Amino acid sequence: SVDWQDRIFHESKNSLLYAVSLADSPERARKLKKQFEELPSVRKVEELASHLPASPAHETSLLIQAVHSEVARLAPVTYEPRVVNPEALGKLIERLFQSVSDEEEPWAKQAGTALDHFLDRFEGLPLERQVRFLNEFQGRMNFSLHAQLQALAEASNHEPITLEDFPKELVSRFVSTSGVWQLQIYPKDQVWDIEPLREFVEEVRSVDPNATGTPLQNFEASGQIRQSYEDAAEYALLAIWITLIVDLLGRQQAMRVLIPPAIVIGVLWGLARGMHVELNWTLLAGLYLAMTVTITWLIDSATVGHSLLALLPSLGGAAIMFGLMRLMHVDLNPANLIVLPLLLGLGMDGGVHMVHDFRLQTKRRYRISPSIINSLVLTSTTTMVGFGSMLLAAHRGLYTFGLVVTLGVASSVFIALVPLPAILTLLDQRRKAGETVRRTRLTSSTPHPLGIAPTATNNTSHAVSIHGT
Repeated sequence: SVDWQDRIFHESKNSLLYAVSLADSPERARKLKKQFEELPSVRKVEELASHLPASPAHETSLLIQAVHSEVARLAPVTYEPRVVNPEALGKLIERLFQSVSDEEEPWAKQAGTALDHFLDRFEGLPLERQVRFLNEFQGRMNFSLHAQLQALAEASNHEPITLEDFPKELVSRFVSTSGVWQLQIYPKDQVWDIEPLREFVEEVRSVDPNATGTPLQNFEASGQIRQSYEDAAEYALLAIWITLIVDLLGRQQAMRVLIPPAIVIGVLWGLARGMHVELNWTLLAGLYLAMTVTITWLIDSATVGHSLLALLPSLGGAAIMFGLMRLMHVDLNPANLIVLPLLLGLGMDGGVHMVHDFRLQTKRRYRISPSIINSLVLTSTTTMVGFGSMLLAAHRGLYTFGLVVTLGVASSVFIALVPLPAILTLLDQRRKAGETVRRTRLTSSTPHPLGIAPTATNNTSHAVSIHGT
């Protein structure tokens, strides 16, 4: 369907989608049409008002009567071939060709190409055939022109054109029963792509802010879908943070961290509601997250660091995924935007298991457990195989969804199994070094049973004295 849509767009040089603007009078419709046609992103505007006389009915009637009086004196139509000079006519056509070639419009290029082919073929004819051809063409043109003028003279209706003269099907398409006139604005570029769509919508709304139509509906719907998935990702991040706090701090400490900010947010919401002020829920969620992070840092700064490390596979995997999408020329669309909240949950598994494994290994040097590696590889592989099967789909939306999820899960596993263990190893070394320093300080501060401080100097002196003895 996408291929056929592109084919129709390029072959017909017209879009299947168009914006709609409404006018309360034909004069307003003609004015809007002129403004829309001046926009760079608009190819054409279709409406019915411009096919009606712009001047008042009595002026139009007088103009029609004047035209009839002129064409009524036409001589009878006769077919009389006239002798034409090929050389003089050739110079005129050459001048016409030069004038058309100077224009940049598409119609001018087509006309210039047709004239060029005609001149090439015409110059190859013998002189007699050139004269005969031009004489015949001149006679036919005169006959056709006289016939059209004669038909105009025989027209008996002097009244200007009204809506009653158009087919009812055409009138019902552009004019409502209440007298509202519709304009259809067609884009110049393919508006299934977001950038041409955004440009077209912004320019159309600059002329008529109340314009509607399928392109504008698609633009608003895609924006709302994108915003909803972004909000879902933010709420998922907040829920994940709360879960990590409860898991790493314990239930009692977690209540001390989570309940006071919730009370503050509730008070703010109540005050805003009483003052009839609309609050942004995303802003409230961000404020709640900031307060809980601050309180957690004051209680146990290590928990904040461990929570961020648990989020590293999700956030780092998302960064790698977006980079790979950029290299593969895959954009986010309404079909694959659901990956944003989904990837947070899928990537969190590896991060949480790795951090738990690190926190359990306090008595020995940290090494990632083989069971953690096996479980992460197995669960991630099954997830990638399941979503990767969508790569076989002919539907572009399903294909990009499967591709983006597969890239995201693979990137998250890479972060969980390569950089994260290295970071945890460095933290373990610092932890062991800190414990050694604390034990040394504790030992040095504890008094010796014989009243002798257990320092390296005292031990050495005792050893020397014994040796001397």
